[in-house]
Amino acid sequence: MKTRTFFTLLSLVVAFVSFNSCDDDGDTSKPVIQIIQPEDGAELLIGSTLLVKLELSDNEALRSYRINIHDAAGHSHGEGIHEEEEEDDDEHDEHAEEDHKENPFSFDKSWDVSGDKATVEQQITIPKDVSPGKYHMIVFCSDISGNEGQAVRSMTFLIQYE
Repeated sequence: MKTRTFFTLLSLVVAFVSFNSCDDDGDTSKPVIQIIQPEDGAELLIGSTLLVKLELSDNEALRSYRINIHDAAGHSHGEGIHEEEEEDDDEHDEHAEEDHKENPFSFDKSWDVSGDKATVEQQITIPKDVSPGKYHMIVFCSDISGNEGQAVRSMTFLIQYE
């Protein structure tokens, strides 16, 4: 009787350990973001409309994407930024006071998306009263498992002379 109980318990422990070690860790792949527009280094006129066109994909299912545009002075995001701009950013660090924009443009908005692939477009108005200069656009995309990918573009806002 003790032997049978021992082997039964041993079998249960072995089965428990075997099943737990075979657990699937789930989806760990980040969504892929391809920025079709704007091109990296684009020059845009203040007062115009920025067309953002993206191709998003995931191995399982997409959940949402977010576009963030902010002043580029004093920092870089590495990948996706022009090499010359990274050098300029080093210069910006030395002259942070000179790079202060009076009215920097800032944009941050999210949208839901579904399926495993999506092509999306957003039109973003660049107000007439924002400061000219270099800006960064970061696109974030999340999948249903909570994984997040990102892609970066640099752009310059120019004053429109009439």
